[in-house]
Amino acid sequence: MNKEINEIADKIYEFLEREKIARLSRIPVKIGVPANKAYMAIGWLLRDDKLLLTKKGRSVEVTLKEKPFIRADVVREKLGRAAEDISGLAEKTGKEAKDLALKIKDTLKGAAKNIRSTDLRDEIKTIMDRVDKLVDKTGEEARELADEIKTRIKKIRERSGEG
Repeated sequence: MNKEINEIADKIYEFLEREKIARLSRIPVKIGVPANKAYMAIGWLLRDDKLLLTKKGRSVEVTLKEKPFIRADVVREKLGRAAEDISGLAEKTGKEAKDLALKIKDTLKGAAKNIRSTDLRDEIKTIMDRVDKLVDKTGEEARELADEIKTRIKKIRERSGEG
């Protein structure tokens, strides 16, 4: 029975990947399985934190939960590289600083391409703006701004460990 429910859960997941949203009561009909088994499979997917149920009037809509990261490993790697370069940027000036800032921003853009979450992409944009400001700073002011940027990057890297 577990295997059958797992297979139905896979069908439901694939159905929701295609359709994006469905009324709970229509899912058994749409995938051609008995309602009691479809609801067991939906419970399975809910337990695995893969679905989101939303009350709409008298019905319930089902969607897949969006993961904030497409490739969390890529995000962690690129953000790690950017954080390392940030320290060097605080010590550079002029053309060297501008060139390194462009490199950092390209790395951050690469990370952003692998993030689905709008909030996290907006945070990457904020970090990129802070990198531009860092180019114009020197000494202690530059080091403080670099530390702030690295803290922001660290928070996103930690979240990328979630998914």
